[in-house]
Amino acid sequence: MSEEEKFLLKQLLGLSMKAAARNQILFSDFLNMNEADLFLQHRQEIHTKFQLYGGYESSERQMVAFIPDALSFSERNISYPIICLKASPRHAKFAETLTHRDVLGACMHLGIERKLLGDILVKEKESYIFCCKRIAEFLTGELGKIRHTDITISICEEEMDAFSPKKEAFQKTVTSVRLDCVVAACCNISRSEAVRQIAAKLVFINARNIIKPDYLCAEQDILSVRGHGKYVLARIHGLSKKGKLRVTLEKYI
Repeated sequence: MSEEEKFLLKQLLGLSMKAAARNQILFSDFLNMNEADLFLQHRQEIHTKFQLYGGYESSERQMVAFIPDALSFSERNISYPIICLKASPRHAKFAETLTHRDVLGACMHLGIERKLLGDILVKEKESYIFCCKRIAEFLTGELGKIRHTDITISICEEEMDAFSPKKEAFQKTVTSVRLDCVVAACCNISRSEAVRQIAAKLVFINARNIIKPDYLCAEQDILSVRGHGKYVLARIHGLSKKGKLRVTLEKYI
């Protein structure tokens, strides 16, 4: 474990202790998938119940809510300090086609730390920035341009469910539900390449980094493969005539 990881883990454990001592729900900043995996590996050390959420279903960057036992009744109604900001071009006709990197770069150029920003979604000419509530006003007032495009920032009024990604189903046959077989089927790559992806720590199941190619996947597991996308092992149907397993996979689009 690196010194940076040790520091982060100490912070998270400290928040859990504070939440328990104060009998108050406390929140972390946004964690990326590696950081969330580190946290989950040490879940036994947490002093409270907890939830991870990033503003919408299947978000990649998520906050941890530390929930004292006395407040566990409110687990389903937690108000996370997350705001979704909508960035719209002032003149849509002349607007550039912006990317996730463009939007993130513009935010970082303002001196905002990455941990204060959640997912950034780009849809056609508009961008949606999930951020900590405490920086929303600053972003609204200071972020006036992304690349060469003048923009306006407003608080997004859309329901968070509107950001839940769509999924496209497809069927494959696999020799088993070992992780290397499922990754190969999801990403349409060879099994040896899938093993390399796993060894490079690029594969996550349900937000946990898995480095064992023989890990057995289960129905409804969510697989994230860096550079390839996110998938769900929706259903395991059984054996085909050739003795292989038929599975239904869903890709987030």
